[in-house]
Amino acid sequence: MNMKKKMKRFAKILVASLVVAGFCPTGIPTPINSVVEVQAATKAKVPTCAAKQTVRVVGAFGGPNGNGGAKTILDIPECYIFIRNLSSNAKITNIKSSNKKIKATKRKGLNALELSSTLMPMPFDETDLVGASSTISFRVTQNGKQYKLSCKIKVAEKKSPFSKLTVGSKNYASYFNGYMYVNEKPMKGKKKIYVKMAPGYVLDSIDMLSSKNGKYTNKKIKNGSTVNLTSCNQISVSYHTTKKPVNYKAPSKWFGQVESPLHNYNSLIFQ
Repeated sequence: MNMKKKMKRFAKILVASLVVAGFCPTGIPTPINSVVEVQAATKAKVPTCAAKQTVRVVGAFGGPNGNGGAKTILDIPECYIFIRNLSSNAKITNIKSSNKKIKATKRKGLNALELSSTLMPMPFDETDLVGASSTISFRVTQNGKQYKLSCKIKVAEKKSPFSKLTVGSKNYASYFNGYMYVNEKPMKGKKKIYVKMAPGYVLDSIDMLSSKNGKYTNKKIKNGSTVNLTSCNQISVSYHTTKKPVNYKAPSKWFGQVESPLHNYNSLIFQ
């Protein structure tokens, strides 16, 4: 092999080695993916939350045989302020509420703060939270940085999730405006149970709790079916919303009576 061919071969080998090593003008080899890493670092995601949010509130017992008590229960999912781009190792501190009747705490397993009332349930406190407002402020520490966030909330009565909830010929749907449970006098005989959800809600199941000789039984009933209510204690309707809150993310852990923050239920109680 002559000298000219040897020089060409050496030049090709040198170029290939520089490409593989990642040539740096300082003479220090740099990994090829270092540029990608630097770009990713400069695009660190900043945590954010909604600037304004409406929170729905309900009372415990309403209806023709209820006490129509004060509405102080902040209902799911609107009782959560969801935080976007929240790291798994983030710390939330300095949580404050401008309204002493409303408090906020970090909910385990959720990228959210949970809002609740500081008022004592009836008969201790009859203050109604409908129309109340508050500014929730807090600090997020993640990736070595601190961020100050805040959300202005307005409390409004939760409207009934039902267009129809009929037992026999009586429609109880409107009684659930602002209430979790509706009280009614005990019924006897067979009645048709029919549920039609309001827009934005999907029916999941209907359960009937009955008791006889001190023994309780719970069974699922088909929508539109006729059942014997003589020993019925309550009819519960489970459902979920189709509208996810701003910044919603499915929980990594969830503790509650319902399947997720998007699920809920209401009950018609016979007593």
